[in-house]
Amino acid sequence: MPGCCAFGCTNRCSKGFKLYRFPTDPQRRKLWEVKISRVGWKASNSSRLCEVHFDRHQFESGRADQKRKLKNSAVPTIFCHRSILKTRKSPKKRQTEVTNNLNKHTSHLKDHSYASNPSQRSSCKYSK
Repeated sequence: MPGCCAFGCTNRCSKGFKLYRFPTDPQRRKLWEVKISRVGWKASNSSRLCEVHFDRHQFESGRADQKRKLKNSAVPTIFCHRSILKTRKSPKKRQTEVTNNLNKHTSHLKDHSYASNPSQRSSCKYSK
């Protein structure tokens, strides 16, 4: 069973998708290959592209037999590899000095005197 040749597309006719042959005209065939954007790939006579990659305006309308037939001038335009990539923030710089990290971890002990040694604690007396 033939499947769609577009990158990342797993549509097949067995899944209920209509597949279309590449044009026989060399110029149009080359245009379709360029639109698919697969590096180092060339369409063969058995290569197919599924209906998902064509805008609804690329199909003939008002057909009496209600079949979805591509116009002679149809060009595939919808591909998942054309999505806009999100920009990524650069990672924060790490501190390389051990002393900075040590100071960060011990600075909180100053306000937690209850966590220090019993001999270092100040005695508190509660009055009634």
